[in-house]
Amino acid sequence: LGDDASMYTIMLFTCKDQGKADNALKECKELRRLSITFGRRYHAFNNNDAEDRVQVTELVSMIKEMIQDNGGKHYTNEMYEKAQRKLREEEER
Repeated sequence: LGDDASMYTIMLFTCKDQGKADNALKECKELRRLSITFGRRYHAFNNNDAEDRVQVTELVSMIKEMIQDNGGKHYTNEMYEKAQRKLREEEER
């Protein structure tokens, strides 16, 4: 995905109703590392409360803040393709 992809990534947990998102981050070193790599951006959804629009609003706010932090830019298909070309070139060496 390229080095810049982490600037445009939010971890989304779909187990808030089970109380596992925060526990997973506390207990799993790899998830903590990922969270740090992604600027500690993560959000948890409660799958058992589909009517709760607040969780969607919070995620959208987080996305908007992330885009603002990235100078108003979002991860594009062109960025992805550039990263893929770079990976292929490195593999061919």
